[in-house]
Amino acid sequence: MPCALELRQAFTSDFYTRDGREYLMMGSRATISGGLVVVHAKDDLRLALQDARRAEKLAKDAGKDALAITIRRRSGEHTSVVCPWAFVPTVDHWAQQFRSGASDRWAYHLYRERSALADLPVEAMQAEIRRQIKRAEEPTPRLLPPASIAEAFESFRSRFDTAGAALASFLTLCHTASFLARGRDR
Repeated sequence: MPCALELRQAFTSDFYTRDGREYLMMGSRATISGGLVVVHAKDDLRLALQDARRAEKLAKDAGKDALAITIRRRSGEHTSVVCPWAFVPTVDHWAQQFRSGASDRWAYHLYRERSALADLPVEAMQAEIRRQIKRAEEPTPRLLPPASIAEAFESFRSRFDTAGAALASFLTLCHTASFLARGRDR
């Protein structure tokens, strides 16, 4: 995630300096869509490249200026989610908190209930997010404060037509951060 952010920063800068050389870049009005695919070291490179191209197209089709992240698990389950660039540091922060011992069970509980939550008002979704994290074992509520996760959902959902679709993608991003923290399949 930090590498993807650095690439975006370089692309949208006016100039980029490396090894004493200055390069003219696209500038601050430019946008960039990217695809990031996480695969197992023994995975077929051709499939990984196909998924990378699909992820990039997914980011472009989602309104541009976004990063699509695909996780290709060895179990065969693959997930993809589009993340606005402004939200990438949040996902990276979550991954750090998961590495520090936060549990992701709350996100799995919410994901399992997403169809029941889909038609509720956004405030009810946020209340359920806070409730699930508060109920999680320590250090989860301390590392991932319930109010901050609920606020993150509020800021994330602006690109979606429905709050239910936003919730499903938001929770997939939570799972993605957890997977990145583990660095492997369970």
